[in-house]
Amino acid sequence: MTIPYGKQTIDKVDIKAVSDVLGSEFLTTGPRVKEFEEKFASFVNVKYAVVVSNGTAALHLACLAAGLKKGEELITTPMTFAASANCALYCGAKPVFVDIKENGLIDESLIEKRVTPKTKIIIPVHIGGLPCDMEKIQAIAKRYKLVVIEDACHALGAEYKGTKTGDCKYSDMAVFSFHPVKHITTGEGGMITTNSKVLYEKLLLLRTHGITRISDKLLNKKEGPWFYEMQELGFNYRLTDFQCALGISQLTKIRRFVAKRLAIAKIYDTALSKIDGIEIIKPSEGCKDAYHLYVIKVKDAETRLDLFNYLKSKGIFCQVHYIPVYWHPYYQTLGYKKGLCPNAEEFYGKIISIPMYPSLKRWEQNKVIEAIGSFRKRKKILALIPARGGSKRIPHKNIKNFLSRPIISYSIKAAIDSNLFDEVMVSTDDKEIAEIAQKYGAKVPFLRSIKNSSDHATTADVIEEVLTEYLKRGIKYDYVCCLYATAPFITPEKLVKAKKRLEELEVDSVFPVTRFNSDIKRSFRIEDGGRLKMNWPKYSNIRSQDIVAAYHDAGQFYFLDVKNFLVQKRIFTNNTLPIITSELEAQDINNDEDWKIAEFKYKALVGK
Repeated sequence: MTIPYGKQTIDKVDIKAVSDVLGSEFLTTGPRVKEFEEKFASFVNVKYAVVVSNGTAALHLACLAAGLKKGEELITTPMTFAASANCALYCGAKPVFVDIKENGLIDESLIEKRVTPKTKIIIPVHIGGLPCDMEKIQAIAKRYKLVVIEDACHALGAEYKGTKTGDCKYSDMAVFSFHPVKHITTGEGGMITTNSKVLYEKLLLLRTHGITRISDKLLNKKEGPWFYEMQELGFNYRLTDFQCALGISQLTKIRRFVAKRLAIAKIYDTALSKIDGIEIIKPSEGCKDAYHLYVIKVKDAETRLDLFNYLKSKGIFCQVHYIPVYWHPYYQTLGYKKGLCPNAEEFYGKIISIPMYPSLKRWEQNKVIEAIGSFRKRKKILALIPARGGSKRIPHKNIKNFLSRPIISYSIKAAIDSNLFDEVMVSTDDKEIAEIAQKYGAKVPFLRSIKNSSDHATTADVIEEVLTEYLKRGIKYDYVCCLYATAPFITPEKLVKAKKRLEELEVDSVFPVTRFNSDIKRSFRIEDGGRLKMNWPKYSNIRSQDIVAAYHDAGQFYFLDVKNFLVQKRIFTNNTLPIITSELEAQDINNDEDWKIAEFKYKALVGK
């Protein structure tokens, strides 16, 4: 069972509310629209509310109602979803990005430096549900006669200095989103709140194509009851009645939803603050966080990626909120460059949003906490697949097709499917091998040195070179698993078993071995003249069952403790353990005959 980072909370009452409207006269532009708007306005303690099709539409209409035009500027944060800035572009205006504070919110102390004669609007974003310092932002806006539109899409139920987010005490308008992962949902939907009647009427007009039927608002003589006028270029940003019915039903539960989120956050705060390397974000004094998201910070981007993938392997699906807006390719084409807001870029590299929603069960939350704790204690593991380009016996052996695909792909797939490794990489001196390896999901961060590309280089030499190069790059691994490129019989299960033995028994290395079919001590050699001679004659009269069994390297992989390997520079030591493998599951491939035998065995093993 998987745990998502967020999801809707829908019950039978919600379903009935929607069903009732579906059986009614109005599916859209009916009474539920006004009812939802009035109840929402009452909840956030504001005069007016205008429901729209989604949060992006809410931002767009708010900017239009504020009179944002081509050539003007809109100030916002880069640490947000793209819509917070796109709304400026929709109006022909320019987004201007202001860097953030350590908690991810726009740094109000930097806003004034970015104000120009072209500035029209400030959009502070209450990221994750944590309110910005609105009093300071409002003071700047008043000084320069700017419009403030709060992006409160994450913040329904949040409070700032004793007032509810969305009451517009410190702003001209506030916008909300009802996407399924938000505090309440209408499937898709949004809301704009304001205390200005002028803005309210403008928003209503723009929401419905710029069309009005109200008699005292008409510019021309009314020709009949059917008469209407399009007075401005508006949009169809309406929300249906059945969606509004869902919103009304959801709104009755908002206090409970927010209270549950706060309770979940409190448990996270207590548990995660005790885990080394995990930083939590706490609300500012005088603020109530609505916890649309629960965001944690780690050391760096590499750790974040490792944690993200580790949690995913445990069935815990997280998210990152957000990539700095101006990093997106479209914004790059507009002339925005990386480095514009260094704090936001650093923040992005460290954050991850973990599961947070009202129906998150305590055992699920415990699983998340335990997984993060185990990640901090876990070993970092590299999968290394040596694949030299030259081979006199079988040209391009490492990428030759084994049955239906390149033989190296089998080792890559086994490593990836095991979910053990922080990175699966191929060490090669050949660009064609590198391209094929990358096609199947492996990384080739650097090519192998000339020194270790010859027949004289050992596997240990290649492992040492790779580990040394990673250390130069500041990347340290605890374990390394060296998988042969020509080992299609490797399975994820074998890799997991080997890693478990290495870790639990604290040995230097673990690798698969296969028992000799005939006892090696009773083997023969063929001398000149074609006569057989026994290698160890003293064993000729000893029963086979009395001779100790002999094993050989299965030629599949070596799981090594990196620290011990770098000291001893050896794969096999007196502290090595085996994974015993049958002859059917192993085949050393040194020539074309071996290749055919391996394909025959593989077909027999997998049944195809």
